[in-house]
Amino acid sequence: MKFSRTCSLVLPTPAPCRRPWRRAGWCATLLVAGLLAGCAHAPLNTPLTRYKPTEGYRSGPLLDRSPEDELAVVLFFSGGGTRAAALSYGVLKELAHTDLPGGARMLDRVEAISAVSGGSVTAAYYCLYGDRVFQDFEMSFLKRDVQGEFFRSVGSPVNTVRLASARFARSDLAAEYYDRILFQGATFGDLLRTPGPRPFLMINATEMDNFAHFPFTQETFDLLGSDLSSYPISRAIAASSAIPLVMTPITLKNYADPSAIADPPRGYRDIGKRPYIHLLDGGLADNLGVSNLVAAVAAAGGWDALLRCSVEGKATHVALIIVNAATPTRAGWSQHPQTPSLAEVASALSKSTISHTNEILLDRVREGLDSWRHNLVPGEKRPQVHLINVDFSQLSDPAERSYFEHVPTKLNLPDEMVDRVVAIAGRLLREAPEFRTLLAELQTAPPSAPSSYPR
Repeated sequence: MKFSRTCSLVLPTPAPCRRPWRRAGWCATLLVAGLLAGCAHAPLNTPLTRYKPTEGYRSGPLLDRSPEDELAVVLFFSGGGTRAAALSYGVLKELAHTDLPGGARMLDRVEAISAVSGGSVTAAYYCLYGDRVFQDFEMSFLKRDVQGEFFRSVGSPVNTVRLASARFARSDLAAEYYDRILFQGATFGDLLRTPGPRPFLMINATEMDNFAHFPFTQETFDLLGSDLSSYPISRAIAASSAIPLVMTPITLKNYADPSAIADPPRGYRDIGKRPYIHLLDGGLADNLGVSNLVAAVAAAGGWDALLRCSVEGKATHVALIIVNAATPTRAGWSQHPQTPSLAEVASALSKSTISHTNEILLDRVREGLDSWRHNLVPGEKRPQVHLINVDFSQLSDPAERSYFEHVPTKLNLPDEMVDRVVAIAGRLLREAPEFRTLLAELQTAPPSAPSSYPR
């Protein structure tokens, strides 16, 4: 700078103004952001090109058993974040270490797994990859900061823009995340092409319109006129885990042909009223995954008819193992005069609803089994049905029970806590009275004792 003779301030000659270029840069950035937001569309399910009752990922053809199998096992994995995933994983490990007469593992007799939310991650990984689950699942999911990684991705610049779209939301981003770390593009069709026989997988969600149970099977997708085989497993898990207020619904398109499908209870026929189906966390309708069992019994016309068509041949035992990671509601607000927060109210409503629904469904299963056993004709041989619970409430030590009931439902638990949940799952299964009865009867029963169902 220099002063003129009149002492007026003379500024140096300015450099060429770059503000227009900066403005142009910001405009370009905003334009790209707008384009990204406008182009962010979650993938939808595809229409069914042809209906064939023997094709697709449906339960009937996949549950055809070997007539030599004397034991049929069905697993039910509850929701509950990493806690539920770890408890389910511990049960799989215990079944893998449980030998049967003849040398097979009990895990090899698992015919189907019905799972919800956190439990569906373990179920899907095992059904897709088999025993690989014991090699890398702990590090790939159970001992990974899934929650932190996901929410950091939510806040990234690119995803912040994508999430501004009305057709791409948090659960769609979660599906991409699960796909990247676990499933690498696998679809339900890939479950049909596994190298060896695997359990039939049922991932369960809840319809937002009527809070009805929604299982991801081809039978359900038939009602939508849609093809489940091309649907990503990761999106089904995201739907099953879509906790209200935290995550968003997963959307399906309704392709139903009103002239071909009659389903008044779900109302899929009226595409004008329901062109899209929105799915939330499966625990809202059934946090145990047992609705599929209740529906199967009702559709067959009772336990006797269901067992006749499902386990005919040499089967002498059916094991229904319910892995329940739920914990009782802790009413901490009862200890102080302050008004409970909205978060506490929402948590109480959710846990109360889940607990009440679990009790109703389990009572229906128990009452149905008791009625069926009571009406058996003396001398008739029927498969014995063993209802086995794996539940923290089974722990007799109050301090130990309190520890596990306070394991949070987050998706980032300390490694030591994961190890303890996995270990307690195996112990709970081993110590379950009905499981011990099953093992004792399998060891003593003659190998050729068939059921007396007509073939």
